[in-house]
Amino acid sequence: MHLRILSGGTLLLAMIAAQQASAQFGPSTVVVSEVIERPVAPVQNFVAAVTPLRKSIVGTAVPGRVEQFLYDENDPETKLTYVQKGQALANLREGTVRIKVDEATAQRDLRQAELDEVQVTHPKLVEQAQARLKAATEGYQFARNQYERNRRLYEQNRSISLEEMERSRAAAFTAEQEFRAADINLAIVQREDAILKAQARLAEAEAVLRELNDRVEKYTIRAPFDGFVVAEHTEVGEWVQEGDPIADVVQLHPVEVRAFVPEKYIAQLQVGGMAHVVPNLGGGAAERAATTGKVTGIVAEAVTRSRTFPVKIQVNNPDHLLKAGMLAEVTLEVGERRPATLVPKDALVLGGRAPRIFLAVPDPDDPKKHVAKPMTVEQGASLGRWIAVTAVGDEIIAGDLVVEKGNERLRPGAPLALSTEGATPLPE
Repeated sequence: MHLRILSGGTLLLAMIAAQQASAQFGPSTVVVSEVIERPVAPVQNFVAAVTPLRKSIVGTAVPGRVEQFLYDENDPETKLTYVQKGQALANLREGTVRIKVDEATAQRDLRQAELDEVQVTHPKLVEQAQARLKAATEGYQFARNQYERNRRLYEQNRSISLEEMERSRAAAFTAEQEFRAADINLAIVQREDAILKAQARLAEAEAVLRELNDRVEKYTIRAPFDGFVVAEHTEVGEWVQEGDPIADVVQLHPVEVRAFVPEKYIAQLQVGGMAHVVPNLGGGAAERAATTGKVTGIVAEAVTRSRTFPVKIQVNNPDHLLKAGMLAEVTLEVGERRPATLVPKDALVLGGRAPRIFLAVPDPDDPKKHVAKPMTVEQGASLGRWIAVTAVGDEIIAGDLVVEKGNERLRPGAPLALSTEGATPLPE
């Protein structure tokens, strides 16, 4: 009994000393956040590997000699150079094909000049053919009338000779043939055959030139998308054949992370579900590179040895902190979402028999001030940097203020000076 009284007295003296120390040094400045309520699901961590969203072995479409690698001119030793879509990677020697391009260009210009000439002369040819047809028409009409007149004279009274009549008939026949020839000639000229032929010759020359220009373009090998050049398969001066690889390009923004999930969890995953990815970088680098992504696919075939299914997760990687081949830890939801009370993970004070948190509650003696109230909790599912908690023997509700920074050495009832600067942002 005496020992219990002594112990109680010792505890009382400690509380009095704490109050005196608080009065002497003032309230502790702490960062607080409001307790929130969100639907969360049970989560599980899985080993994962970072893979590029796309990888392309860029080859050449034409044979030739490698003249230069263009993407690494500033730093030839760099093998992890960032390139943009369409940027030149390498160039093949273009001497012979350039000569053919010049020849095709000259031929195209010649055909264009021929078309221009035909387009200028064609209206004049039509005008000339029309005039010829008019003259032939008038000559034919005159010759036919002359023949009819002579025929009547000969048949009525033989006032002209048979020879004169036959000559007029022959002249009428000749004039008719000239008329028909002029009519056909006008029809031919009006059909614009010359222009069409000139246009066809020009189109043919332009097609040849386009083919050669396309071939010249193929002598420059370009990046198919934004990414990093991670390998070269040839050297300057080396001869490459059509289809030979030149360089490897990988896309790292966005990036694909593949988590290896045991079969017992697969039925609980859904495409579109959220995933938290932390690369195996260690220290603050892992926290900076940590990101959230979405499940984009679940491979339907398990890895035979491990009996795990690759789950594809796509995450944004604008700073390229995640590299292809990195290991990572992925947190996935493996159950139904249910409402839960959440606090920042930094609010948990660990190291004792059970985790606990400190709430900032009004001071009974002065409601305008706040004091620390400890509360033992049980941990639940996580939601990013937040975690679900359940109070043991007490109650915690949304809107309560929980201490997340400065809680390491707090004592029950310690006066607090509250701040929200640097508080954990709300989960997405």
